[in-house]
Amino acid sequence: MDSLFDIIFKAAYQDSGYKDNDEYISDEIKVVDMMLSYYHNRVSDEIYEIVKSYASDDLSRARSYIENRLNHTEKNVFLAGKYFRNIYRLSDLEWFFVVAALAAKIDIRIKKRLLKIDETNHIKYGSIFKLYFFEENVFDIKDYFKELFEIKEKLGLFCLDKNFVKIDERVFENITSNAKSKIAFSEVETLYPKNTGALAIREDIARKAYSFFGNKPENTPVYFYVHGPHGIGKTYFMNRVCSLIDRAVVCFDFAKISLSSENFMLHFMAVCREASFLHGFICFENFEKLMENDSESEVSVEFIIETASKFTDCIFIFSSKCEKLPTILRDRYSIAVNLENLSHEESFKIWNLMLKKLPISKEVDIHELANKFTLNPLQIKRAVHEASLKQNWSGAKLIDSEDLSSAAYTQITRELSDKATLIKKKHTWDELILPQEQKKALERACNQIKYKHIVYDKWNLKNTVLYGTGLSMLFTGPPGTGKTMAAQVISNELHLEIYRVDLSRVVSKYIGETEKNLAEIFDSAKKSNVILLFDETDALFGKRTEVKDSHDKHANLETAYLLQKMEEYDGITIMTTNLMNNLDQAFFRRISYVVHFPLPDEKSRKLIWQKIFPKNAPISKDVDFNFLAKKFEISGGNIKNVIITSTFMAASEEKEIKMKHIIKALEYEMKKQGKMVAKSDFAEYGYLL
Repeated sequence: MDSLFDIIFKAAYQDSGYKDNDEYISDEIKVVDMMLSYYHNRVSDEIYEIVKSYASDDLSRARSYIENRLNHTEKNVFLAGKYFRNIYRLSDLEWFFVVAALAAKIDIRIKKRLLKIDETNHIKYGSIFKLYFFEENVFDIKDYFKELFEIKEKLGLFCLDKNFVKIDERVFENITSNAKSKIAFSEVETLYPKNTGALAIREDIARKAYSFFGNKPENTPVYFYVHGPHGIGKTYFMNRVCSLIDRAVVCFDFAKISLSSENFMLHFMAVCREASFLHGFICFENFEKLMENDSESEVSVEFIIETASKFTDCIFIFSSKCEKLPTILRDRYSIAVNLENLSHEESFKIWNLMLKKLPISKEVDIHELANKFTLNPLQIKRAVHEASLKQNWSGAKLIDSEDLSSAAYTQITRELSDKATLIKKKHTWDELILPQEQKKALERACNQIKYKHIVYDKWNLKNTVLYGTGLSMLFTGPPGTGKTMAAQVISNELHLEIYRVDLSRVVSKYIGETEKNLAEIFDSAKKSNVILLFDETDALFGKRTEVKDSHDKHANLETAYLLQKMEEYDGITIMTTNLMNNLDQAFFRRISYVVHFPLPDEKSRKLIWQKIFPKNAPISKDVDFNFLAKKFEISGGNIKNVIITSTFMAASEEKEIKMKHIIKALEYEMKKQGKMVAKSDFAEYGYLL
């Protein structure tokens, strides 16, 4: 009987290596074809053993022939089939199953011959066992059930269907297209990290992870449980670690496909196979989604971790909610990597990196941006991009502080609900008429934000002052003296948004409600990077009373709670009051700046009269600002009301603003306050009434 090996294979070329993957896979398929020819050509029982002997010898010769050609193949020739077998550490029998499945998909003739072994509609595992061992009955194969279970368990995970010998689509594409990676799922992403150098921040943490992986016990997978809010840099961290180790990583996002989805296992196994095929790592993003259903979470997590660990020696697990290491990881070679919110120094580095190649104004202070906004790296990147687009759109040559601050605020979720109202910041230092001492105090307060990085970071005051690093201010004085305006000036100076807290919606008669409302406001403000303005706070921040009943005791607790939240808040809190004497002395110890707003003197009143009138307003030459400033000792708020009333009076007559309009408006303002008014109160201008 002639040997089929000599007919099918050209042994004369056995010392030449493979030119490409197609040539190699072609030879592997020839082995299956050869065995099918032997199996279907056994004529009778008399020659069965002879044919079996030939088939066994030729199978060994074919394997030696292919191995010899592989050894002569040049190192720069990539063979996906060989790579696949080596990665999965497949035995000759296991590899024969894979090649049989490949051949059945490529060649319909071979598929029909494989189906004919057991006359079935699907290629059975038993059929391939019969073909490989050249037996008519699988029960004649030694340890058949043990071998069957092990092959189904292994190949069913890696590349074949567990019920029939059918190759996975992704594996087929990888091998036949000679590619290391080719996944068609949007939920699955393969990253090939490039070594772009050290990270701008947290390079030390990435280096620790690299060492942690390098020191792991042999054949032990590593688990990095990376926790931190969205956008904090979990992916950058992972990419850096992978670039240091020189491995690819296959990512799966649990936010894109739920555990209950009918395609979950298809996608999940694609990730595992791809990671193994690439000899890479696995990353599970939004892992907390698995924890949402408590009844299934423990079983789900255990299954996913156990299965994935069979395909890779390193798994990254990303979570933005659950800080604790999952129970299943605690007895494994695992470590929790907590990526917390950026420090000022880290924030400065990210801002500086993003702005480095952009045209920015000289007045842009990057340290000030880092001080004012608690943003993560992704938000900073987006803010800079938005500011750059705005600059291009407007045609401006440079990006200024206002552009950057405005763009930064668009990255923040503002959740102050209905308990606070946004105040548009319009006023500037020039508009604020105050004694020099008070203005200096306000400027010093602004500097506490601008130069926070020097004091707390560069000079390390943060090591001494562990809390209370925010800025709290108390403005006291009669109504209309500019307290709210001063808050707006600070808002404008620092390019920070300011929210006025609606105390009527905060203070509650129900025990615990006031504290709950305050907690909501401060927590939202922390996320939003805003100034909190508690206007006219006498009702909320009055003296703590002597405890006579449970209501007095609770009122004191509310006050203490407010003081605590003010100290914990890293931003700016401004409170205003008309009655300073009503305040508890405990406030003054915990407040950074107390600024008293006096009624304006004559000189200040004249400036207020002149500045509030708009430049385009038609003011008559008969308006006597000196008389108004000297005669009427009123606040800036009263002056504003008089000017508004007088301008509308003049507009209704379609005339310029005259002294008579102002005198009549003054009369109305004084009567509004309950004062008795006589013509003599207006001296030489009394005749205008």
